Amino acid sequence: MPDQQLGRAELEVAIAERQRSLAATLDELSRRLEPSRLAREGVAGVQSSARSAVVDTAGRPRTERIAAVLAAVVVVIVVSVIARVRTRRRSS
Repeated sequence: MPDQQLGRAELEVAIAERQRSLAATLDELSRRLEPSRLAREGVAGVQSSARSAVVDTAGRPRTERIAAVLAAVVVVIVVSVIARVRTRRRSS
């Protein structure tokens, strides 16, 4: 009977330790998966990516990239204006 008591006590201690460990794991997971935290990290990542696309590591603007984006915007505007002009001429 004493061996059975000792085994039962050890088992209860092991179960209690496992429950504490699982509770700590669940708390950590809930902190990691908190929606507001995920949103903040996502926004920070996008801002960092956008910033690194137009600014070098020294903080100077990357003029070649900025110029390429501006040129692409100008091309889109010109193409859309030409398409509208052609559409209006055909309908007249």
